[in-house]
Amino acid sequence: MWARYLAGGVDAAERSEGRLAGAGEIDIMEHVGFDPGVVHQTIHTTANNHVIGTQIGKQITIPDVCTAMHRYQLWWTKDAIEMGVDDKKIFRLDRVPNDRARWPFDKPMNIILNVAVGGGWGGQKGIDPAAFPAVMEVDYVRVYQPAR
Repeated sequence: MWARYLAGGVDAAERSEGRLAGAGEIDIMEHVGFDPGVVHQTIHTTANNHVIGTQIGKQITIPDVCTAMHRYQLWWTKDAIEMGVDDKKIFRLDRVPNDRARWPFDKPMNIILNVAVGGGWGGQKGIDPAAFPAVMEVDYVRVYQPAR
């Protein structure tokens, strides 16, 4: 099982082969079942992505990730992206001017919440039948925008 919350670019012309990285992908929370308690927050772009091993992000240990509610945060401005958990900032990426391969984050994005079964990462160690039925509980999703 592989739970994740992400923001993915909506510009289909910038996506290649169904991947979101060309249009930007911000993984606000990823938790892969075979790695209990480890949460990843990662940014993928054309220049920085997992396929070529250049993704930008951090991982943290949250022992009760599967038994307690947590707040996974994204602070996204025109100049930087910061991510955190439970009001503690984990990492920051500053905008790279005039380089869409490194900073495609100036266009709309969709918020996606999903649980995947298997896949290249989540299925590396097989699928445990004892994981079913599975539930991903989300208390709320909030989006704030500065006043114009």
